[in-house]
Amino acid sequence: MNEQSSARTDAERVERFKQKYGAAIIDNGLRLRPGDFIDEVEWRDQLDQHYTRAWLEFTYGELYPRGIIHDRTRLLMMVGICLALNEPVQIENHLRGALLLGANAREVLEVIVQSTAYVGMPTTVQVVRVLDRVAKEEGRSSELGI
Repeated sequence: MNEQSSARTDAERVERFKQKYGAAIIDNGLRLRPGDFIDEVEWRDQLDQHYTRAWLEFTYGELYPRGIIHDRTRLLMMVGICLALNEPVQIENHLRGALLLGANAREVLEVIVQSTAYVGMPTTVQVVRVLDRVAKEEGRSSELGI
């Protein structure tokens, strides 16, 4: 599949989910997690559409748009929460989102470092490795002092 047909397919998927679950909810998810959101919606949708609707409406329709804290802060918190829960897949997704929404890699590192006393060194080191890899991929290693 070439890049043009891939983009068209992604646009079709986005439109299908906007029709099914609501444009505002899908737009909010894409804004916060552009790299993986539609893939996750599609995966959840295939498993259980009712659960997907509940997850989307609560998380991206009600909880995240409250506006009490900035999205950047929320995603930094999510990195710490996922770290505490030892949830490596979600850590990377939220880490990328935090960087996208204005956090610098050093701030993400600080969230990880501050969690060491609670989660232990082995878990912390694993997540620092993820941050290091993502920062390199995003061209943001200099924010880590590398």
